[in-house]
Order: sequence, then C-alpha cells, then structure tokens
Amino acid sequence: MLRLSHAPDAHLLALPFRAPGTWQGLAKDFPDGLILRCRPDWGPLQDSKWQKLCLVAAVAFFGGAAGSHMYEHSACPESPLRLQDFACLTHEAERVLLPALEDEVRALIARKSSADTRIGMLFQRLNDGEGFSIGDEQLFVPASLLKLPVAFAIFVLDAQQVGTLEQELPYTVEQAGSCAVLAQDEVSASGLSLGQRYTIESMLRAVIVHSDNLAYCILIDHMNAESDRRTLMLRTFRELGIQDPQSHNHEDATVREYAGLFRLLYNTAYLDATGSTKLLEWLSESSYDKGIGAGVPSSVRIANKFAERVTNDETRYLHDCGIAYVGGDPYLLCVMTKGHDFADLREIISGVSSAVYSAVAAGRR
Repeated sequence: MLRLSHAPDAHLLALPFRAPGTWQGLAKDFPDGLILRCRPDWGPLQDSKWQKLCLVAAVAFFGGAAGSHMYEHSACPESPLRLQDFACLTHEAERVLLPALEDEVRALIARKSSADTRIGMLFQRLNDGEGFSIGDEQLFVPASLLKLPVAFAIFVLDAQQVGTLEQELPYTVEQAGSCAVLAQDEVSASGLSLGQRYTIESMLRAVIVHSDNLAYCILIDHMNAESDRRTLMLRTFRELGIQDPQSHNHEDATVREYAGLFRLLYNTAYLDATGSTKLLEWLSESSYDKGIGAGVPSSVRIANKFAERVTNDETRYLHDCGIAYVGGDPYLLCVMTKGHDFADLREIISGVSSAVYSAVAAGRR
C-alpha cells in the first residue's frame, strides 16, 4: 500500500513490500515492509508530476499497489471509518514491534498449530503503523476474500462509467453464467429474492455484507461479459497486488495482500472518498461475529470480511480480515487459517483477536 501526505514533513509510506536495499536514503528496508519517503518539500518533489513519478517508481522498483489519487485538503476532518485527509499525517511511521503482544500471539499459534493446521496473521495500528506479522508468507485459498477486490473493480468501473451501480440485473441462477455458486455455512440472508431484478449496488452490498455467492457470481459474469470490463477487473487486481485464482481451490493469497486492501480503504488511497466510505460502511455491517468479532466487546465497531471454503479433500479454510475501531486507536487485523475443523479455526481467529484487542485497549507496548 502507498500512502501520500502533503504535509511539509510527510512521507509516502509503502507497505508491505520489501526492497533489496536502501535507495539513496529515500527508502528504508524493514523485515516486514518498506517505508518510501517521497517528501513534497524535497527538491523536485515539490512539483506534483514528480510526486506522481515517485509513486510510479515505487511500484516499478519495489512492486505492490499504488494509491491512484492524490488529495489536497485544507481541513482535517475525521470520518468514523477512514482517515479523510492525508494532510493530517505529519508523523513518520517506523516499525516498532510490540514484543509482549507478539510473544503472546506466537505462543497461542504454537499451541493451536499441528501438521494439518496453517495460520497466518498480520496486525497493524493504523495511527502510527506499529505492528507485526506471523506466517505472512503462508499461502491460502482466498475464498470469499476475493469479493473485496472485485468490489474495488466495480467501484472503479462506476467512476469511469457513471451510473454503473444503478444498472439492474436479474437475481437468477441463470444470470450467474459459468460461475459456480458454491454452498456456504456461515452466511446470513441477504434479503434478495430469486427472480427479482436488483441494482448492481444492491447486489454488491449483499456480496460484502452477507457474502452472497449468487450475487457475486452474477456480478462476476457481468464483469466478464465484455472485454473492456474484464480488462478493467484484471488491471484492478494487478494494481492491488491480488492474484486472480486459477481455481476455487488454488492457494495464492497471503495476509499481507488482503490486509493491504483495508489500508487502502482506510487511507482513501485507491478508490475515491465516496467509494472508500461506502465499502467500509458495508464491511462494518457484516453479521459475521465468530472470528475477529468474537474477540472484542460488542460495542467495538468492526469493518471486516470473512471467508470460508471446504475443498474436495475436506480441507477447511477460514479467514477474517478487518479494521477494529477501538477509541482513537483503530487497528488492522487479518487472520487466515487452514485445517479440518471450523470450530478449531474459529477459536484460533477469536483468540488472536482477543489478545490483540486486550493489548491495544490497555495501551501495552
């Protein structure tokens, strides 16, 4: 993720992608990511075109996803769900481990791990960038987490073709085309009725809030129906650093890739303010509370997306990624798991969530 601030001492922050070394003092390589400094008060970067070139260079040399918007606001309003103004960022985020919390989470994962279990997690405080990750190189089937980058692509399409979200499509199995509508366990009723027509926005909301697989397949078929839309969706995936799975059971997702999507939304760094806010609002309406939500008090607002998948060999994947809004200290948590018992996987995610929340709430370093 790239985050740009126009404050005099601001920096362009690129996480979680690593550089092979230091780039003339502009980049500092950490074990868990790269901080790339594109200072607006540094020489030619006072020119906006050079700031944009800095963004391109970050992607070209270091890989990853770039924020496609640059903002210049005079005020610093705060949204309940996202950081609204990059000019409010005046601190330099350095990688500072939270040793006690990391040790606690590592011990928890070690207790729950077995030959058949795979766990990856990433935690980051959004105000200062402090955090850590464990098993962030592990690969998982993304399952329903893939619905989030598809939502990004549809919002990009609506920005280019105004009125896209208002278009109506039939809510029928036939409309899903060749997309396989997979069975689900941990879902809530979306309120959509078979045979009725709904706007793309209504279906997309059902996909994000209720993880509606039929609505998802209808939207995927719609995006694939024309080459321009298909190209836009694949380009969006590439820009976000997300792999388009070769199959429903293809392991190609990491916690870093999907955690980055939430940072982009929080920082309004890819979609515009309207799209970022709407997606975060929908994510905060998710009814799934057996993962991250089970580890925090019910009063804590969470904008999260969960995913589940059962493969042909009965392997189970359960993931939950999102932002927890704990007072003035919001944090990002993404946990991906693989095993053979959903109950065990839910216990792992909720346990990690509980440990993280307790540490953040207590202000522990």
